Amino acid sequence: MIRTLVRGILKRLYRIHITGLEHFEATGGRVLVVANHLSFLDPVMLWAFLPEGMTFAINTQIARLWWVRPGLGFARTFAMDSSNPQALRTLAHHLEAGNSAVIFPEGRISVTGSLMKIYDGAALIAERTSTPMLVVHLDGPQYTPFSRMQGQYRLRWFPDIHLHIRPAFSLRPEPGISGHERRHRAGLMLADQMREAALAAVPLAPTLFDAIITAARRHGPGRTIIEDTQPVTLSYRQFITRVQALQQALPHPANAEPQPMGVLLPTAPATAVTLLALQRSGHIPAMLNFSAGEGPLLAACRTCQISTVITARSFLEKARLEPLATALIAAD
Repeated sequence: MIRTLVRGILKRLYRIHITGLEHFEATGGRVLVVANHLSFLDPVMLWAFLPEGMTFAINTQIARLWWVRPGLGFARTFAMDSSNPQALRTLAHHLEAGNSAVIFPEGRISVTGSLMKIYDGAALIAERTSTPMLVVHLDGPQYTPFSRMQGQYRLRWFPDIHLHIRPAFSLRPEPGISGHERRHRAGLMLADQMREAALAAVPLAPTLFDAIITAARRHGPGRTIIEDTQPVTLSYRQFITRVQALQQALPHPANAEPQPMGVLLPTAPATAVTLLALQRSGHIPAMLNFSAGEGPLLAACRTCQISTVITARSFLEKARLEPLATALIAAD
């Protein structure tokens, strides 16, 4: 009853999205679940939404925290010290007895928002006991105050949380190897599976500009994303606004086919704005290296059929590139 109540509360607060729950049925009941670790909320999420009967391997130091101990009575837990080989053997016996378990192979909460070092212990247990493995990739808990991402992400109390469950797999290192090398190979295979799960969980934006808008919603439109030595800084909001304004000022292609346009600008925030605005207006931006010299630049323009070059008068004056601009105009 408590588990059902917690599940209902979490659904209402976090708008939980779960994909791949059917993969548990294919395991036959005995499985070792491995998940990325983003916050203190992760075990609660997995306990509430994964099938019942899971044993949670929890770090002994975390299990001693006063505010964690009361919650341990509601789930089957196994306090495990990753540095103690006997703990791995005990968990292996638990799986061999036909039980299922959940473990976080990183051993600690991520401080980057992405995967940390993945230890070999979970892979060794699964390989030695021939236990199928399932990767559950969590996305969203890193944006809550229960994570360790303060100062890196825009934290909020109730973001959307996704649980992506991958199909079951078994670890089978190459025959003929044993000992430390076999354990190392199994660990690499597990790390590959977890990285693939992380990559598959990332929604692909149609364009780079769409990805920037998604990032602005995730991290906050006021977050600084570009800075140079002038100093000039642009936030997500300022960058997106400038791209949209320049896009309106640029001429659109005469036909439906994208047209290449040269960009003769220094490395600066305005250059990034120009590149995105050109893409948004239907052109193909082509960066021109002003240090290459007049001959190579003219050859590049002829090869790419560039008839229009975007530059800045102040840049030409400061870099003393007026003769180059004159040559480009004459070539046209």
